[in-house]
Amino acid sequence: MWADVCAGSLRVAAIRYEPREALLVLRPHIADPGAAVTERRLRVLSLVLDGVSECAVAIELQIAASTVSQEVKQALLCLQLEPRLSALPLPIAQLYHAAAVDGSLEVRAGSGTDGASLTVVFPRPEVDLACLAPAEHRICELILIGKTHAQIAALRGRSARTIANQLASIFSKLHVSGRLELVCLLAGRPIRPC
Repeated sequence: MWADVCAGSLRVAAIRYEPREALLVLRPHIADPGAAVTERRLRVLSLVLDGVSECAVAIELQIAASTVSQEVKQALLCLQLEPRLSALPLPIAQLYHAAAVDGSLEVRAGSGTDGASLTVVFPRPEVDLACLAPAEHRICELILIGKTHAQIAALRGRSARTIANQLASIFSKLHVSGRLELVCLLAGRPIRPC
């Protein structure tokens, strides 16, 4: 299914979050070769989703770090997502990791107003976040649905600096280096305990 999304034959129509699961709604699309993620962009995106730093990807592929960033942005645009890794929705990372591991997914068939759709169901990560303060827990949830610093600050009625400090505390307590690592860890494998 990941390959179909990257090829453009399935398009992300919606991402919804329920209390216990995340739903990724995909719709069939006539594949446009120009809209598909190129092989190079897919390789770069895959390495980044595997948790390889952008600098390490640049060294491995012998390209500039700015090129890595640009290739990731273009890949996300092809997937019709916001072109920022910091806003990567959890179900996209989960879809990638499911394809990389064993390909087993829970898929519900459905029909939308403009044709058939598929809903891929991912369990929301069962992470023991007891080590986080209630405000940090809520911020962590907002990160997992792809909210930016500014969006989190606006939703929480706090300054961007306060959110940045709380994010740093979350990352420290959960032993991750940033948003992308948190999302990728939750999507692909259990996170280390607090």
